[in-house]
Amino acid sequence: MSELISKIYNISVTIEDSISASAMVEIASKITDMITGIITALVAVCGGIFALHQWRKGNRIKRAEFIKEITEKITSDKEIKTVIYTLDSKTQKNWLDGSFWGGKFEPEMDEFLAYLTYICYLFEEKIINKKEFDIFKYYVRLACLNEDVRNYLWIIYHQSKECTKEGTGTSCPYLHLIIYLKKYIFNKDQKKKFENSDSEKSGYKLKKEITEACT
Repeated sequence: MSELISKIYNISVTIEDSISASAMVEIASKITDMITGIITALVAVCGGIFALHQWRKGNRIKRAEFIKEITEKITSDKEIKTVIYTLDSKTQKNWLDGSFWGGKFEPEMDEFLAYLTYICYLFEEKIINKKEFDIFKYYVRLACLNEDVRNYLWIIYHQSKECTKEGTGTSCPYLHLIIYLKKYIFNKDQKKKFENSDSEKSGYKLKKEITEACT
């Protein structure tokens, strides 16, 4: 009888050990799968971070090249340099006179103002940030603080408005430069005068008045 009981006990212990071993294998398998999943996720995250870093690096390089192209245009273009030297000269005289209209300096000034307008457009639309815009800020302010440039912009601005009303023109070609001028340079009174198309009230001179003053 005791021998039978002993056999039954041994069988139950064997079954219990078998169940425990199976459970341990299953647990170990789950832990392995979990660790594998974590490692896979970490590899994916690291890969994503690396790819993002490379993308940002490449984007910064492209932006730097873009800024370089704009800078080179200002510093190397013969016509633009002529205008900058004229505006920056300590002995500068008023250039907006009768000889300006149809003269050599008019298209040079137009090219310079058009380029500044493009830069102001990029800044206004947040295509370039403030730090990048600051690279060109000297040239923009050089133009905006010049009385003759302001007068010329005033003439073009109101001529464009008149043409638009008559259906024979488009918006002012230097609009974004004027927006910058009114937003960052002018005070409230200066803005009001600039918007006034009456030369007597605005303080600006019409093209006709400038021409007649030199004849």
